Amino acid sequence: MSDPDKRRVVQFAPLSSCVHPSFWSAFSKKKLEDIRLDESPLAIGGSYSVCDPPGLKIAACNVSWDALTANGGGELDLDDLSFPCYGRLVNTNTLEAFKLVVDNPSW
Repeated sequence: MSDPDKRRVVQFAPLSSCVHPSFWSAFSKKKLEDIRLDESPLAIGGSYSVCDPPGLKIAACNVSWDALTANGGGELDLDDLSFPCYGRLVNTNTLEAFKLVVDNPSW
């Protein structure tokens, strides 16, 4: 039998996320040129990484410039240790619309 101190222990870490500045640039362009005042949810994609390099803290869920094209037939730029994850982005134009989304999380 192995020494109890040398057994591997399953550990869980809270989900961390990062929205890259490149996403906001791509979203701003799409908002001005295509979306305009439409408040329909947008399909987005991101990546979930399963490892942290030693000594570095990296966000597990990342949303980058290619997030808005991922569900529209585009491909996410993934490395070997990342998996795709998909969701919806709800962009509102008024405070009242924002409050409706916050009060109705099933959107």
